[in-house]
Amino acid sequence: DLIITQLFYDVDLFLKFVKDCRDLGINVPILPGLMPIRSYAGLCRMCDLCGTAIPQKIHDECASFKDDDKRVQDFGVQQMVDMCKTLIENGIYGLHFYTLNQESLVTRILLGLGLLKEEELVKPLPWSGARSSGSEQGESVRPIFWANRPKTYMDRTASWDQFPNGRWGNSASPSFSTLDLYHFNLYRSSEETRKNEWGSPKTHSDVAEIFVSYLNGKVSTLPWNNTKLSPEASQIFDQLRKLNSHGFLTINSQPSVAGEPSDHPVHGWGPVGGFVWQKAYLEFFCTPAHLE
Repeated sequence: DLIITQLFYDVDLFLKFVKDCRDLGINVPILPGLMPIRSYAGLCRMCDLCGTAIPQKIHDECASFKDDDKRVQDFGVQQMVDMCKTLIENGIYGLHFYTLNQESLVTRILLGLGLLKEEELVKPLPWSGARSSGSEQGESVRPIFWANRPKTYMDRTASWDQFPNGRWGNSASPSFSTLDLYHFNLYRSSEETRKNEWGSPKTHSDVAEIFVSYLNGKVSTLPWNNTKLSPEASQIFDQLRKLNSHGFLTINSQPSVAGEPSDHPVHGWGPVGGFVWQKAYLEFFCTPAHLE
């Protein structure tokens, strides 16, 4: 009855797809799958999982604030508004948004497109006005929390899930993926690539050698790390290499940072004007013998 595409950020590619379908006689409605950019890391991870290319323009424009989730989301809203306007101008009148259980960015996009009005977001109270009469009409007493809490609980907590990036937030939030699909995400590279890079390890030493090769850049991915080492790992690179060569297989780590500005090119994250403090930590696998 209809076609819904996976997420994409290249409008020209989508419009070509629609034209190709029409030329082949496929005339059912084709809805573009649109996912607002919520975080830079999330964008890269999702596109990598789906095999979707990210236009270089988005990488370039996000480069200076990719660790500031609020600025990334503001950019993502405007980017999606512009993208939707181009789609509509080219005769695409149906839009399918992937919200990932977070509708706030889509609401802002619809406001930016003029498809939603601010007053439509304010719901009337579910109860009628006071039905009192006589002396009760002059009532001057209200529960004190009505004055101290001018906003509703739902309004005050509406943004609590806005920045679920792993550094803070409620793990029960629908913004975080469930663990039951974790095993599907372990391998992002092809089986052939994995065999070429990993070979056929048979001993603990063979596995340790693969981890060391990953640190040295000779192996592109591990089941727990599908990207290259982050720049801040250079601060503890020698220690990581030594640990892995001795059989302590590291899968997550960070160096200590004391008061670096939040826009630091290596250690910075979050809004500009802040400071970063973090403790050093290390996660690793090892055999019972190494533990002893």
